[in-house]
Amino acid sequence: MDTQKGIVFETKATYSIFLTSDGLFIKGVPICSSVQVGEEASFRPYNQVKHPRISLKTKWTTPMFAIAATTILLFFILLPSQSTVSAFVQIDINPSIELGIDKNGKVYLFNGLNEDGVALKRNISFWKGKPLSWVMLRIINQSQSIEENEKINITAIYQNEVDQETLGKVIATAVSTSTSQVMTKENVKVINASTSDREIAKIEGISVRQYHDKLEVEKEKKNSKENKQRNSQSKESENVKIKPAHTRNNVNERTAPISEVNQTHNQKGTVKSEKEGNKSKEDIKKPSDKEQSNELKKPNENKVNVQSNQQTKLKKEEIHTNKKIKNDGNKMKSSKINTNKDKKNENRNRNTKKIMR
Repeated sequence: MDTQKGIVFETKATYSIFLTSDGLFIKGVPICSSVQVGEEASFRPYNQVKHPRISLKTKWTTPMFAIAATTILLFFILLPSQSTVSAFVQIDINPSIELGIDKNGKVYLFNGLNEDGVALKRNISFWKGKPLSWVMLRIINQSQSIEENEKINITAIYQNEVDQETLGKVIATAVSTSTSQVMTKENVKVINASTSDREIAKIEGISVRQYHDKLEVEKEKKNSKENKQRNSQSKESENVKIKPAHTRNNVNERTAPISEVNQTHNQKGTVKSEKEGNKSKEDIKKPSDKEQSNELKKPNENKVNVQSNQQTKLKKEEIHTNKKIKNDGNKMKSSKINTNKDKKNENRNRNTKKIMR
């Protein structure tokens, strides 16, 4: 190899610059191990020196690099969203959105729960690893125009009870900072929910808040049906209880003239008739109590048929009592006639005896 001489003008890590006697500046590698600037030394031209190079072109290099790159990407993309999420925060405004945060309150999960939420996610970039307040503020600003009386419903779902206290404070501060400029505290409602509610709502394709509203509507429907059934049953029972009272009043009104007729007879006849009348009243009352029990047991029977049957029974009983009273009166008259005849016969006998004497 050709060697040359020159004065060292500048030194580098792998080469030096020499000034030759011809006035040229040439890159070269000094033969001596150490040279200083201004010193004359022999060197070899830098282009003629062969530098050792490591060749990476083998048949295994490309697949190995591809496998390593994919594993690194999966590690940084999938692992944070699954392992570091300690709580979920669902926001229901016009879009419905779910955020997943870690123990420090940083967002590692962003899901749109409806079409508007999916569209809003596209407009927000670089959200991963940002604080919850930062992401919530972007969501509220990017959402559609919020009216004054509109409410924001925020649902917090905790994975572990241990982190609930610390994450609850983080969520409260994030909500206050992101919504203070838009609306008042009264229009912002924060509730807690369980993981089971989140799973059921996820299957139905809705948010947890919408799932709770659905359950409340179903409960109100059931309560209204039960109240209607209770009111209808109470009305039927009241109607059944009122009917026997009317029948008893009718019986008393119809039996009242019978007692007045009995007062026209003599004292013995009146006493007997009153006793018989009381017995007849008791007999009349007994069937009405049975009918009352039967009507309570069968409230769905036809009301018109019950009233007609009661009226026919009452008429029959009145006729029966009137017949008894007439028979008693006839018996009393016949007894009086017999007593008068006996008295007349005795008087005749006395008169005949006096005449014979």
